Amino acid sequence: MKFSACILNFLLLAASWAQADDTFRLAFGSCNGHNRPQPLWEPILQHKPDVWVWLGDIVYTDTYDMEVLRSAYAHQKMNPGYANLWKSTKVVGIWDDHEYGVNDSGAEYPMKKESQKELLDFLDEPEASPRRQQEGIYASYDFGEGDRRLKLILLDGRYHREEPGPKSDMLGEAQWEWLEHELRTSEAKIHVIGSSIQVIPTEQRFEKWAAFPAARQRLIKLIADS
Repeated sequence: MKFSACILNFLLLAASWAQADDTFRLAFGSCNGHNRPQPLWEPILQHKPDVWVWLGDIVYTDTYDMEVLRSAYAHQKMNPGYANLWKSTKVVGIWDDHEYGVNDSGAEYPMKKESQKELLDFLDEPEASPRRQQEGIYASYDFGEGDRRLKLILLDGRYHREEPGPKSDMLGEAQWEWLEHELRTSEAKIHVIGSSIQVIPTEQRFEKWAAFPAARQRLIKLIADS
């Protein structure tokens, strides 16, 4: 099945349908300094997003201590602007390294199960959610109906991430199988794929899918073939 798709990482934007009387808005953001002023919540709220998507680095803790992480999440929830967003908007999200574990961490991080629980608690994920049972926080969401149906797919680039290398993996086989199923069985007209790690750039010095060339090519091919 061919469909429109885009990959988003480290962006703040709003996407909406064309008709003003039937508007659906997704807002995205990441790299949030939880101990710093956060002036962007007011202009974000002015756009009245239906969904807010965290794309990672919700807080910066870089810790092995879950009490430190829990306290940072609680601090973020107390931010007045974010609290207003939380009251009016569906909030979903994924992590990146600075709240998952420590800088540039992946599968080797020893507290990943505990960290997963803290993130899902922060997001008020239902106790019965598959995200509470699986290894990793990847998820998908469907919005709208018919020609206006949109599927949001959020990838976890941390829990199963190997050390960078030509044949190294980013997602883990269970997540790859899940992603293929999500794409091949989708009835949505628009697909948005969120990654906390940059997919398209190949030359920048920070973390990127390009440091995992086999995994990056697998992702691109899967999207193209679906």
